Amino acid sequence: MADERETIVIIGAGIIGVSTAYFTAKKLAERYPVNQRPRLILLEQCEPGCSASGKSGGFLARHWSDGTDTEKLAQFSYDLHAKLAAELGGADKWGYRAVDTFCAEIDRIPVMPAKQHKSSHFRTEAESVVTSIE
Repeated sequence: MADERETIVIIGAGIIGVSTAYFTAKKLAERYPVNQRPRLILLEQCEPGCSASGKSGGFLARHWSDGTDTEKLAQFSYDLHAKLAAELGGADKWGYRAVDTFCAEIDRIPVMPAKQHKSSHFRTEAESVVTSIE
């Protein structure tokens, strides 16, 4: 007999796709018995987290987006990560831990000389390291 359940397909197994799949699976488990639950398929071209999501190393800082359009989303993401780590044993399973972070901002970056090579570095009088980009 053919399986007539609905199929939900999520494209991309980065942080957004995996998160979507996780919370979708939780909701489906609450609402449907196993034999009636829609199938959930997560598609990725190589492996989970192989692109931008995998390059961040799971780094989150709660206040680095303060004052931006994504401030509330960033804070929600940080809090949700901590909640999931507590619920799922994140410290043991994936090395979750809270750490102090530091952010330094440069208010004024000196203008680069016009003929600098693409990846040259120099120190300004203020001891700032600046990289030229042509």
